[in-house]
Amino acid sequence: MEVKKKKSLSRIFLTYIIVFCMSTLMLFVFTVILYSSLIADAGLILPANYSETLLEDLVAEIETSGSITKDLIPDRCLYAVYDEMGTYRYGTLGAKEHTYAWEAYRAGKNAAMGGGYYKFFERYNQEVCIVKYWIAARFASPMPVWLNPAWSAVILFAFLFLIQALLISRHFGRDLRRRLKILRTVADKIQKQDLAFSREHSDITEIEDVLGSIFQMRDALGRSLEAQWDTQRRMAEQIGALAHDIKTPLTVIKGNAELLSEEEIEGEAKGYPISIRKNVKVIEDYLAQLSELLILEERALKTEIVDGVCLAEQLSEQTEVLAASQGKRSEVSMQAEVGAVCCDTDQILRAWNNIVMNALSYTPEGEGVLIRIGVWKTGKEKYLYAEVTDRGPGFTEEALRRAAWKFYQGDQSRHNREHKGIGLYIASEFARVQGGKVTVENAEEEGYGGRVTLYIRIQGEDSSSHADDLQ
Repeated sequence: MEVKKKKSLSRIFLTYIIVFCMSTLMLFVFTVILYSSLIADAGLILPANYSETLLEDLVAEIETSGSITKDLIPDRCLYAVYDEMGTYRYGTLGAKEHTYAWEAYRAGKNAAMGGGYYKFFERYNQEVCIVKYWIAARFASPMPVWLNPAWSAVILFAFLFLIQALLISRHFGRDLRRRLKILRTVADKIQKQDLAFSREHSDITEIEDVLGSIFQMRDALGRSLEAQWDTQRRMAEQIGALAHDIKTPLTVIKGNAELLSEEEIEGEAKGYPISIRKNVKVIEDYLAQLSELLILEERALKTEIVDGVCLAEQLSEQTEVLAASQGKRSEVSMQAEVGAVCCDTDQILRAWNNIVMNALSYTPEGEGVLIRIGVWKTGKEKYLYAEVTDRGPGFTEEALRRAAWKFYQGDQSRHNREHKGIGLYIASEFARVQGGKVTVENAEEEGYGGRVTLYIRIQGEDSSSHADDLQ
């Protein structure tokens, strides 16, 4: 439902600034009222002119007292007593200030050295008493000199100001995050290609504009994906129909070639039936790979919990059968302890079949492939790995990057016409959709060439990162 009344981010920001300023003013007024109440009502803080007022009340007593004592002088005031000639006699005023205080008395100035004020008392016996006091509020109870009410009020105001700023900023942040949450929700749905959701609206003008652009992009993406999926579907149907249509004439050609091989043929034509059957086999293998490619794109994933040791044994047995069918050897090394594996067994065996057949095709007659099966750990993840190493020339730098690409056939040193660039791609995709991966590298062992490794995630580990840790 569209929000009728919208406001801009600048208006929201201005509102929070006004609230912040108003609350700061209220804090200031609160601090002043609290400070005043402590002075007027509670008596916890003495007014700034407290010492001056008290000295006014003590004029007669100081002028007539036999001697000036510390008890007679108000607290936190200093004094000095001089004779009529200005000679310092006794008191608490600092030695450096004795002369300055007398000169101030002579000049009639009450500004004291280092701040504060002087008050002069002419006593009955020709003595002069000079008292130094300060105009500043202070606590009624004894406190450290550095802790005065003014600084206490400033500290209190600063503390309350910081709390207020923190509360308002947190409220502003939560309010803005709540309003921006709709953008994250919509972006997550589009990222997951979940485009079947209704139009969302916001009460903020800028966010509403962004949402409008995002939903336009969603509609365009939906149309693009539908066109892409329709193109892929038609292509798959065409490839499937082509593969089916080729099988009939291919069967006829193969049958005729077998009939010709039973006839007595002289000269060069004698080898034609064998050549025909061999090339028919190449086409049949290619059609089988195309069928696997269609299965990869159309078949739903059917995962099941499989015993890791059992799966490893199946991979080992499949390797031996494939190697024997090619007249080649296989050397298998298998780790005993493997946990449960969650996978689509048929797809994993298909992937492994493609990997092993690829390795066997690069291994010379009489030689063998090296197979290792075990467990590999990375962080919290555990994987069952199965690697096969061939006796070929190894991968080039380009092939190491592109070996698992669809229809990539590599360079001539590691390519023959039996390879159509589909096998490793199919194996890689089978593994990827199940949280695993296929990697290619060159073997370090002398006499060996390329190495391809299939990783299958072991059940019970955190599945959130899947094959990302295998990078």
